Amino acid sequence: MASNSSTVRGVFAAGNDQYHGVMSVKEHGALAHANRYARILLREGKVATEEEALSIANFEVQRLRWHAEGFQGNRMARYELRQESEQEPSSVRPRLATS
Repeated sequence: MASNSSTVRGVFAAGNDQYHGVMSVKEHGALAHANRYARILLREGKVATEEEALSIANFEVQRLRWHAEGFQGNRMARYELRQESEQEPSSVRPRLATS
């Protein structure tokens, strides 16, 4: 499991990147942002093919729009899973490896 400092760093980076994504779509449009984002994914070696880059960039623009609208799907999933795990006996819950 990640340390608290790496979790905080990840949350800050995610929020910062989210802000810049929303602003880029607002300033330059979804198509220009998705195209540039796809090129960055390829350049940085995050994807293997142009098709994969385009698919991820398309979804990223949709995700930016959802977040700009206030949708918090990850938060909802975490809370629902937390509720489910509280209802299970502790011997059934999966354990994360800690290193």
